[in-house]
Amino acid sequence: SIYEDLGNVVRTIGRYNDLGRLEAKMENHATAKELLFRSIQLAQEHNKLDTLCRAYINIANTLLYLDEIDLAIDYAEKGQELATRLHAHTEFEAIKVILTKIYPSATAWSKDRCYNNLITMEE
Repeated sequence: SIYEDLGNVVRTIGRYNDLGRLEAKMENHATAKELLFRSIQLAQEHNKLDTLCRAYINIANTLLYLDEIDLAIDYAEKGQELATRLHAHTEFEAIKVILTKIYPSATAWSKDRCYNNLITMEE
């Protein structure tokens, strides 16, 4: 992207995240997954925690639609941990919504993970 060419890391990470969300809304979940994982990779490399938290939320939601339930929970948990560290209340609430959406599709083991995370969020 032009932001990559200019060396603007923050905007580059954000654009990958935005494009991933856009592709997910258009139900192009496989493309969304690729873009969001690129956003996660860059955010981790450059320690951009707020953007990383949002990317975790977006990838968890996308993985849910791809029926990759356990992986969706993994990323929701990562987002939950990061949102807690950052005191990011909006992101924390978004993760609750995702875990609530995951719960009906989850296996018994995954349901326990979702339930335990939701209980922890209420405390």
